[in-house]
Order: sequence, then structure tokens, then C-alpha cells
Amino acid sequence: MLRDPELRDAEIVPWLEDVQDYLEEEVLPWAGDAYVTDPEGRQGYEIPFTRLFHQPIEPRSSSEIRHEIRALDGDFRMAIEAVLDGD
Repeated sequence: MLRDPELRDAEIVPWLEDVQDYLEEEVLPWAGDAYVTDPEGRQGYEIPFTRLFHQPIEPRSSSEIRHEIRALDGDFRMAIEAVLDGD
């Protein structure tokens, strides 16, 4: 059997589930030619830092952003006028 390294993938198998059972239930229905080269695999823990610790920041309102853009546009126009008047 020729193995294509471009098709290599990884799965996170639940700690207490058998790798072969997981393969048969979760992988083979969608990728019938999948196989496991190392049934022992690497064992470890997943610590989802983003899911556990991330606190999203509420976005600013569109009216607040629009007001800021208009203020910056005014400052920009005054700076351009100052440069043009300096000629």
C-alpha cells in the first residue's frame, strides 16, 4: 500500500476510548481507507486555554466608530490644508 504524506491527519481520541473502536465509529464511515500506524499513539492532555480563559471584548457600536472616523477625517483634512497652505 502506498502512503500519501499529504493525506496524513491526526485525531484526538477520548482518554478512556479504545483507538480501534474510535477509528471504526468516528473515522471509517467518512474515510474508509483510513488506518492507524501506531495504535498506542501519544498520550497526553489537551488544555484548551482559549476556551477556558478567553474573555471576549464587546465590540464598539457602529455609531461610535462612525463618530471616530469623522473626527479623524476632520483632523486629516486640517493637516492636508496646513500642508497645502504652506506652499
